[in-house]
Amino acid sequence: MRLRARAVLGALALLFAVAVVVSPLRIHSPAGAADGGDGLAVVNPSFEELGGDGAPLGWSNYYAHLDGVWSSSEERASAGTRSLHWKDDRTDLLGGLVADAIPIAPGSEYEFSIDYYLVSGDMRIHLMFEDVEGARVGNTGKAVVTTPGQWERSTVTATAPESAVTARLLLLSNHTARAEGYVDEVQFRLAPIRGVEEHLDVHVASANAQSTGLTTTADGRALALFGTDSSPVIFSAVDVSTGERVFEAEMDGAKMTWGYVVGDDGVTYIATATGGLWRFDPNSLELDQILQRPFGEMHLYSIDLHEDGRVFVGTYPSGKILSYDPADGRWEDHGGFGASYVQGLAVVGDTVFAGTRAPVGLWALDVATGTKSQVPLPAEYRDHSAIQALGYFGEDQLFVHMLTPSRDLLVYDLTRQWVDTIPNVANRRMAPPRIVPSPDGDRRELYYQDRATREVRGYDVDSGQIRSLGFTVVLNSMNWYWAAVDRDGFPGDSLVGTSQTGTVTIWNPLTGNVHHFVGDFVPSKASIRVLDDGPDGKIYMGGYATHSGMVRFDPARDESEVLAGPPQTERIGTNGDRLVVGGYGQAPVFDYDTSEAWEWGNNPLPRVYMEQSQDRVLAVEAVSPTVTALGSLPLAGEVGGALSFFDHTTRELQTHRNIVQDQSVMSLAYRDGLLYGGTSVQTGLGTQPTTAEALLFVYDLARGEIIDTVVPVPGQRNVSGLAFDADGRLWGMTGTTLFEFDTEERAVVARIVFDPRSDRADYFVGRDLKRVGDKLVGFSRCMLFEVDPATRSVQTLVQKSAPACFGLGVDGDGRYYYGADTEVYRWTPAGSGSVAPTPTPTPTAEPSTEPTVEPTAGPGPAVASLSAPSARAGAGVTITGTGFLPSERLTIELRPSGAANQYAIAGAEGALRVDFDVPAAVAAGQYDVVITRADQSSIELPLRVIAAAHRGDAALAMTGASMPVAIAGIAGLLVLAGAGLIRQRHRNSARRER
Repeated sequence: MRLRARAVLGALALLFAVAVVVSPLRIHSPAGAADGGDGLAVVNPSFEELGGDGAPLGWSNYYAHLDGVWSSSEERASAGTRSLHWKDDRTDLLGGLVADAIPIAPGSEYEFSIDYYLVSGDMRIHLMFEDVEGARVGNTGKAVVTTPGQWERSTVTATAPESAVTARLLLLSNHTARAEGYVDEVQFRLAPIRGVEEHLDVHVASANAQSTGLTTTADGRALALFGTDSSPVIFSAVDVSTGERVFEAEMDGAKMTWGYVVGDDGVTYIATATGGLWRFDPNSLELDQILQRPFGEMHLYSIDLHEDGRVFVGTYPSGKILSYDPADGRWEDHGGFGASYVQGLAVVGDTVFAGTRAPVGLWALDVATGTKSQVPLPAEYRDHSAIQALGYFGEDQLFVHMLTPSRDLLVYDLTRQWVDTIPNVANRRMAPPRIVPSPDGDRRELYYQDRATREVRGYDVDSGQIRSLGFTVVLNSMNWYWAAVDRDGFPGDSLVGTSQTGTVTIWNPLTGNVHHFVGDFVPSKASIRVLDDGPDGKIYMGGYATHSGMVRFDPARDESEVLAGPPQTERIGTNGDRLVVGGYGQAPVFDYDTSEAWEWGNNPLPRVYMEQSQDRVLAVEAVSPTVTALGSLPLAGEVGGALSFFDHTTRELQTHRNIVQDQSVMSLAYRDGLLYGGTSVQTGLGTQPTTAEALLFVYDLARGEIIDTVVPVPGQRNVSGLAFDADGRLWGMTGTTLFEFDTEERAVVARIVFDPRSDRADYFVGRDLKRVGDKLVGFSRCMLFEVDPATRSVQTLVQKSAPACFGLGVDGDGRYYYGADTEVYRWTPAGSGSVAPTPTPTPTAEPSTEPTVEPTAGPGPAVASLSAPSARAGAGVTITGTGFLPSERLTIELRPSGAANQYAIAGAEGALRVDFDVPAAVAAGQYDVVITRADQSSIELPLRVIAAAHRGDAALAMTGASMPVAIAGIAGLLVLAGAGLIRQRHRNSARRER
């Protein structure tokens, strides 16, 4: 695993080095300067003093139009008697105040924060860095989003570039709107260590594909084609006769392969998700992208060839048919059918048949005239979710594979009659019928997999008779092709199919021989789709569009194992010792007894599917030892999610659709007979929301009905998470705002904007809110954050840069786990008391029985220093050091008082940086800050504690003229430190316990 910790060099020494370089700059520390505990002085932090130009002392105009915009005010203050009143009535210009330059250490992380009282409008704060020439080399800003009418803290954090020597703090108004507010208590300091983030070498990985292909080279070699569900897709070709992989390449921009079609020359066209249309030449072994997102279409779902060589594709989200002519490279948009998906496609002469989803329908397009006509489905299939696939193989028969609920294969005679039905079919693509021998004579057969028995069966297209071929394959959407295979016992052409997990099956119609092998297709990491903690203290996770199962991670041993079985999972919860898992596709549910071994099909037992047109599970919450509540989203093309109850004893699901009309149930929390639910306006794929705002509802289990609803945050479209804090208060989370809900008064009593970015409605899972001790922890849109319910404050811990982030789990040591795209991370909060991580080998797809851990060296020599030789009681200092063991756990205390005691974890390189707070009650005097290491050796750092400060105490100003004196003082302190004031030694137990 990789470990990343925020660590910097000794701030005092770096301040000296920087000060020498930038001495010509105007750097002040007059009366009223604020020391953030790290020796970083902000001039006039409460704006109590004004200079001759009318601007606050230590601050200057950033733009020219500041007359009357800023003023020192006694009307209100967060501390003391004054604050900066800001009133900007201009809507055409920016207004700004910038602080004098402050020396900093390049590469270190800093924090700029203010108290802000919002009256109206908005403002921004920026942390800017400059080089020795005064040129800006870095700028990080954020909007100050606070609640009107009260003081709240706002903070921006940034790392100083390597070329930076000073920082400037900027208060900035918006040039497009009027605004008014008050600013007070500006602070600038080294960012405190909030914890350690680790990149865990664990992932959900295997060969998974939405669709598979097969082509034949000019010399007759059959190649099975496979593109992984990943970003990018990893495409590979395997020789069906030898099992050898002959080609592999990445398909940049593509996430999935949805369909394959092969020309007479073996050239294969591939329809992808987000990657457009691709072409593979099996003779030259070349793969190239023809066009990404033709006509703006994100997904090319279905594909077929015209006899003149044109390639036709069906799309999402506009539900169109497009065509590409390889002869001249011309694309044509043939329009849509009022649906979101064209999921099935079959070209019959100049007619293109389209099977749609959202809504379901069968259409015929005359490509010569552009005329479109609908083919009525049999009445009993008009409520189905979609047409999964179409197949035309001549002889005037079109095969129409319906999706849920029946999954039947319908046979349509092109003379406009429905002539037959094959029930419960699994595969997506059927090979053209062949005349084959059978015990009853020659038959012209089409082949498919029966979902119930897993058998592969033959359908006689002339008589309608069905027979079993005597073998089974794993249940999935198998694609079938005819090809010659160079293998004993397989004369002529054989039926070849490749599963979505990469198993190749070969059946010979002449001999009846069957051969299975796992293709040497290149596996890939799957994007994390769900991640949560189980009742056994382990972390469970599943991947997007995977068919290989889940992964279980053991935090105590830092090992992972694959749990074979479940395909794409959407949500994980617990009920006693049970892990309750909800999935995708008719909203399947299963429960796993974590006290027993995992055995797919036995523990957990087979899945139970929701009824009433539900697609995926969004929320899981235990309401009794035997019943779990579930929230869900409807099928594509449907409106109205559901609240369901799963009885673990009877294994029955009771589903209440439209518990909130036209909304889905996204989050749940239970307390004292009442179930609290958060909704989403999101409807099934391919439909538009019919409501505007998400609700919080209260469901009485005894009465079996909703007894109250509220709009917790006006204008928000999703209530993404719900959790009770340590005091029993209910908190909820939308995409931008946290809210506190009084369960007695049934009213929202507080709202906190934690993420000012505009929210998006079209997501299903991935955000979460949990209670951890006396805090709440949230993960939303790749941002990990903590909430202090007592102070109603939010602290951002990590903001990941990833296309998508999913899941939040917490282990028994209070460490947080989360997924960012394909990667899994762990955050250890500072002072959590958790065990420091230990190095482990890279997990494999199979569980390790004999874990191998690299030997760890004993503690080596370490050095540390304080950011200042003295600190006021009630303030603090920053401890920095090097030479510790990677991730070494340290105890820090103030002796002889013993009044302060905290923990720290060294970084990946053995570096240390931690803020050490001196309690306000500590008396003035000489003390030692003692760092105790893993081997019980210690480092003592002398610290003089000064009596607690009182507001208004005078301090000597440090102007440009007096700066050399200050530098000399700092240099003297450094000499003293080097002369032996920092000392490390082993001490006996009795001495340590003084």
